[in-house]
Amino acid sequence: MERIHHKIKQNTDEWHDIRRGRFTSSIVSPLFSDPLTKRDKELGLLSKTAQKLVEEKALELLNFNKPIFEHDNFDWGHEYEPFAAMAYQEIKQVDIFDGDFWTYGENHGSSPDRLVGKVGLLEIKNPKNQSEHIYNLRNIKSELDLLSHRKEYYYQCQHQIYTTGREWCDFLSFDIRLFTAEKVSKAGFVCIRIEPNLEVFKEFDRRIQIASELRDKIMNEILEYNI
Repeated sequence: MERIHHKIKQNTDEWHDIRRGRFTSSIVSPLFSDPLTKRDKELGLLSKTAQKLVEEKALELLNFNKPIFEHDNFDWGHEYEPFAAMAYQEIKQVDIFDGDFWTYGENHGSSPDRLVGKVGLLEIKNPKNQSEHIYNLRNIKSELDLLSHRKEYYYQCQHQIYTTGREWCDFLSFDIRLFTAEKVSKAGFVCIRIEPNLEVFKEFDRRIQIASELRDKIMNEILEYNI
C-alpha cells in the first residue's frame, strides 16, 4: 500500500470528501472492542459497537450521511489548539507544521494535528471540561497509562504513526486556563511520547480489513434495495 501526504486544509469540503468511507485515526478505537460472546470472538467477528461504525462508513460512501462536528467540546478544542501548539513548540524547541491529511491504501486515513520536524507527530487534546485534563495530569505518565486510561487516544496516536509512516507521536493534554503570559504551568501541559507498536499495527491490518469488507457488503446490500 502507498502512503500519500495530501496538502489539504482540515475541516474543508475537500477534507471531508477524502475522509469519506475511510477508517481514520480518531475513530479506530471501537474496532478494538471485543464482541460479547466467546464464539464471536473466536470467529474474529466485530463487536456491535464496531459494526455500527462500519455501517456509518458505508453510509458515508453512499452519501447518505454527512459528518457533523458542531458541538461545544469540538469548538473549544479547535479554538485553543493553536495555543497548545505554540506552547509545545516553545517548550520542546522544535519546528511544527500543519498536519494536513494522509492516506495509506484505500481504507486508512489520518489528520494529525501537527507534524513535528521530519519524523514526528503531535496529537493535541484541549478538553473543555477541566476535570478531564486534571484526570490526564494525575493518571497519564507513560504510554501504558494512556492505553489503560484513554485507550481511544492511544489507538489514535498509533494509527497516526501507522498511516503516516512517521517515527513517533507526542500526545499532549493542554489546558489554556493554566497558561500565564510568562510561562505554561506544568499542570497545564501533559506530554507523552508514543512509539510505534508493531503488534497494534498488525491488528490495524486485520481489523480494518474485516471492517472494510463488511462496509462494502453493507453498501451492496443497501444498493440492492434501490434497484
